Amino acid sequence: MNTAKTVAPTNGVKVNEVVKSEKLTAIPPVPVAKKITEEVAELPPIEDRLHKLNVLFDLQKKHSKLLDSKKKLTDFEIAQNKENSSLEISDDEGNEFTTTNPLVIAGVVKLILQIVNDKSKELEAQIVF
Repeated sequence: MNTAKTVAPTNGVKVNEVVKSEKLTAIPPVPVAKKITEEVAELPPIEDRLHKLNVLFDLQKKHSKLLDSKKKLTDFEIAQNKENSSLEISDDEGNEFTTTNPLVIAGVVKLILQIVNDKSKELEAQIVF
């Protein structure tokens, strides 16, 4: 069935336009209960989903700690005089190493920062949904 209607274009001249109307057909309803039941049947067991969620939370905590460490390391300033900066390393047996050499301290900070960045990238790759 065709009907005519007057259309006003932007230039102000009115034009008759033929508009076709088509017979609309009803869309059959989708059985919602069946669809939800199928989606639930495809989900892994709740224990597996909760375990995965706990793993994701643990990864998020580790990632946050690495970001905190990265911020501390990037904010770290090493003075060029040997009196203001020092680095001390100790082990479980009580052995200690101390240095005030700014080049050594800067090298250690750079190395630790690289390790933190690499570990952060590894964790980011493991965080999947």
